[in-house]
Amino acid sequence: TTRAEIERKTAGHKILNALLDGYRGAPAGDRKAFLDAVEGISRWAVACNGLLEADFNPVMVSDSAAYAVDAR
Repeated sequence: TTRAEIERKTAGHKILNALLDGYRGAPAGDRKAFLDAVEGISRWAVACNGLLEADFNPVMVSDSAAYAVDAR
């Protein structure tokens, strides 16, 4: 998945965008850091030939970073 595809697929996601914009008075999340994280996970998944599934939950996004709290 390319960066452009990730941006296109996430642009229309209402809940994701509400959270990144600062839901219920929370500070806005670093959208670039979130997209960087998704892109990195995508590249990792492609490099793992035969990967059947992966779970990154939750992914936390602050005003300066994005990181997976748990992954399986």
